[in-house]
Parts: sequence; C-alpha cells; structure tokens
Amino acid sequence: MRAAWIVGLCCVIGWCPVGRGAEQTWEVRGEFAGLKPGSADVAIIRLPDGSRLEVPCAALSDASRAAIEKRAAAAPKPAGGGAVTKPGDDKAPKSALADALKDVEADAAACRTAADAVAVYRLYLAAADLPKEDRDAAQQRLDHYRSLAAAGKVRLGSAWVAREAADKASAEAESIMGNAFELIRLGNTKLAWEELQKAGRADPDSGRAAFVMGLFQAIGGQDETKALDSFADAVRREPDNPAALNNLAVCEVRNRRQSAAVVHFRQALERMPDPQPVVDNVGFTIRSAAALRPKMSDKILTEFNDLYKSFPREWKANPAPSLTYALLAPRCRQFTAGLQATEIEDVATLAPGFGFAVAPGRFLVSAKLVAGAKEITVRDPANRLNMQPATVIASQESPALALLKCDAIQVTPLPVAKGMPDVDAAVTAVGQVVGAPLGLGPTAVRGTVHTGVEKDLDGGNVIVSTTLARGFGGGPVIDESGRVVGMVGATPRTEASGTTFGVCIPIERIRPFLDKHLADVSLTDEAGSDGQQQAVAGTVLVTVMKKPGGASR
Repeated sequence: MRAAWIVGLCCVIGWCPVGRGAEQTWEVRGEFAGLKPGSADVAIIRLPDGSRLEVPCAALSDASRAAIEKRAAAAPKPAGGGAVTKPGDDKAPKSALADALKDVEADAAACRTAADAVAVYRLYLAAADLPKEDRDAAQQRLDHYRSLAAAGKVRLGSAWVAREAADKASAEAESIMGNAFELIRLGNTKLAWEELQKAGRADPDSGRAAFVMGLFQAIGGQDETKALDSFADAVRREPDNPAALNNLAVCEVRNRRQSAAVVHFRQALERMPDPQPVVDNVGFTIRSAAALRPKMSDKILTEFNDLYKSFPREWKANPAPSLTYALLAPRCRQFTAGLQATEIEDVATLAPGFGFAVAPGRFLVSAKLVAGAKEITVRDPANRLNMQPATVIASQESPALALLKCDAIQVTPLPVAKGMPDVDAAVTAVGQVVGAPLGLGPTAVRGTVHTGVEKDLDGGNVIVSTTLARGFGGGPVIDESGRVVGMVGATPRTEASGTTFGVCIPIERIRPFLDKHLADVSLTDEAGSDGQQQAVAGTVLVTVMKKPGGASR
C-alpha cells in the first residue's frame, strides 16, 4: 500500500513544506508499515530509503487516518494469541514476534542469503542478558533460517529461492539493461526508461537500473524529485552502495531534505574508500547554505558543520574547491554528461574490505569481497593515494578465503599462530571502527574469544566480542603476543543485532589454505614488540569493482 501520507505537525521535520501557517503541513511519501508495537496511536511509515518514521495518528490527514483504521480492522487476529503464518518454506513466515525481535527479524529478512540471516540471529543470541522469552523466540527464528541455509536458499524480493533462480533473474535483468544502454546511445530515452523499469522488476534486489535512472534524471537538475526517488530506490535495494548513498544525499539537499542528507553522507563515508567526493559535497553544502531557499535551519547547518569538522585536515585541503555537487558513477568517480558510458555499463558497484599481508606481495582477504570482481586494487598503508591493481591467485568458498597478489605494495607479513586461543582469552581485531569513515583506514579493537567453533557460521567460525563495523571484514585477529589467530569474517551490515560481537575465521581453518597456496613460502611466527601496531601496519584497504550481475548475492 503505497501512498502520500499528509502529516500535520507543529515541530520542524526534514521534509519539504507544502503549506504554511501556525500549523505547517508536510507531505511524506512512503509505505504504511503498521502501528507502533504497544501503541495504537502511532503509525510507522517506511520511507523510500528504507528508514522508518513514527507519526502520531492524530497528526495524519483524515484520509490517511481512515485508511490506517480500515487496514487495522482488516488485519487477521491470531486465535488465543498464537502466530499468524503464511505456509511455505521458501518465504519468511510472518510471525507474531516479541517486540524486541521485530527489528532483528527485519534485518534477517533483508539479508541476501539465508546463511547471512543465520549469522544475524547467532550474533543477537550471543548476548548473555537476553530475556528467556526473547531468547526462545529468537532460537525458533534461527532454526527457520538454518533450514533455509541448509537448502542453499538466497533471497529474491521477499521470497527465499534456490540460487539458480536468483542468478536467472539477475541475468535477465542484465540482458534488459543492455537493451536500455543501446537505446540511450540511440537517443530514445522514453524507450530506455521503459527497459530500465523492466530490469528493476526482473531483479527486485538490484539497484542498478534505479541508479542509472537517477544519474540521468539528476544531471543538470533535469528532474530532481524523480532523481531523489530513483536513488532512494537504489539505496533501498543496495544499502551498502556508496555512490548511491552519496547521490541520494545530494538530491536530498537539492530537495531541501538536508537533515536526511547528513545521515546519508555519513553512511557514504562509512563505505567509501576515497572520501574526497563526499568531503567536497559536505563543504559545498556549507558554502552555499546562505543561498538555499527556504533557508537551512541553524540546527541542520550545525550538523553539517560538525560532520565537516570531524574530517582530517588533509581531506579538507582540496586545492580546487568544487563549484557544484559531485554525483558519482558506480566507481565512485564524479559522473558528468560527457563521461564514457563504460563508467556505468561495465561496473555495477564498488565494494570495500580489508586484507592483511601473509607473505611479500600476498594478502589474505574474504572470498565474499572479491566474488564477481572486475577490478581489484590494494591501498598502500603508508600512502592513501597509492592504489595498486591486484589479482586473485586462489579462492575457496568455505571458509570464505581468497589470496591476492599485489607485488607493488610491500608490507611486512604478519606472524601466524598455530591455533586459536580458548574461550574468554583476550584478542585484538583490526578493522573499521563503528561509525568512522572508511577512508581513515584500519584500527585495532580489543576484545575476547566469546564462543568455540560454531558450525552455523560458515561451517566452523567463532564469535568474538570486538566492536567493529559490519561488512566484508578481512582484517587480522591477533592474540596477546601479536600473532594472527584468525581473520575477521564477513557479516551483513545490520543494526538490531548490535555491533558488540563479530565473526572470526579461526587460524586452524586458514592455515591449510595458506599451506596449499603458499607452499614455497615459510609463514613467519616472529612477533614484534608492539603486536597491535604491527597488525595495523600489515592491514590494507582493498577496493573491488563488481561486474554487472556479480554483485548481488
């Protein structure tokens, strides 16, 4: 049920006013997601970017309020408080979950694979202070996703299907995208748009078609409102796409939704290896704030200023300040009308992660990071502007490991331990700090080994209590002596399960892979005097350009 919900509020929110007076009115476009748990007086509206807005029902227009009341009256009532479910193993049942689990279930249901959904619930259940009722309910949902993962299911829209079905949908969408690009070259944008819309329907999890439409709609300010809707759709489908997040934020500023733009600029920075385009966009917003109409509020301007002040000085030393906003192509390079078509045809999206040196010019990374790669680059830890090409020389699916060759980046290999320490032993993981811009590089975070081997987690990984940002992982996990005892595993970026715990691939599962593919190299076990500093220095930022059709799952 998609509609425009007319909200009359006396406070200022980040949407464009469509009326003035003592009580102002805002038009909020989104989807009614239900009433707030425990309150029949607050409606939850899911916005196009996937975020949620809670609005008092009394503030809604009469038509919107009536529509909500009609929908609530028609909702099925579970007999005796039991669960309402929709049969079928390939679709997630709609259960009457405990309020505390609803956000966790939403995160799990949004995962690209059932195996990732299992990880979401395993990390949630790692907390020791969960109420028994919540733990029991979470265990039931975990069992559900375990059965889907055992069958190799992946998500296609709202259904869990065989990977072959998802791959078929992706291939069909890419074929249609090819037709759309040909029509763009022929100058028939009407037919091209129809093809792009077909592509979006063919693969409901790919944001590629929506992203391309947003670019052409936004170039030269041709249709700012439609561009915003397109980029919001792209972000909803691909929440980790840094170029889409940046472009959505630019369109939000242009459409006077600056408060939302601050959030999306931050999210783009958390996922973008080169922060410069976002830094320039934030700076341009501050420089042009006085010319915006209606005027940007002091509160929002302060939010932009606080974000800008948090950047390192060298990021703000751009010798040629931008004269307009930078809209980004999938490679996260500025897109202009004259840019070669290959910038949007050959690359679907950019994916970042970490890796660490195990031998001269050899780096261990997550196989999930490099899956579907068109191009791979490794950043020099000593010079963030030095990015060198790399190639995959070995890869395996379980555990998800890959070995990169990049002789141009010479980093001291890290010492490797024989085994993982026991539960409760102190460890340090290297990766991205939660909420920090990715461009700042890796940081060491202390924690402990929380569990032993978990068969649910990629066949035998462990859980560690280290607070790092979710994503493709790849950084080393070291013991107190500074030796590598594991690698930070890839985990889906979710919020409800928290960031207190993470996944670690133990060294016992890594050594056979290294012994096989580095047979002529003797792994070092000599730790330095400062293990944490050595681990950070041996960790590199890896950027992968994903091929069309190779980035979805």
